[in-house]
Amino acid sequence: MRYENRLAEGGFRFLLKEGTIYDNARYQHANTETIVGYVILATGAFPSTSGMAANVWLDRTLAELFKYVDE
Repeated sequence: MRYENRLAEGGFRFLLKEGTIYDNARYQHANTETIVGYVILATGAFPSTSGMAANVWLDRTLAELFKYVDE
């Protein structure tokens, strides 16, 4: 890797040594809203599993709508 000598122990250096590198990774969904894409990339769970189908969701316990805001 081009800048590997600049990486401290842990962090990205750890991921390079201990993690998995996918040279041709793909996902099986169309473009999504922000939070949906983050959840899929971070967990691999589709909206039908994660429950995150939009940037607005209902907390049934509180009966309140919440909106994801990317700052």
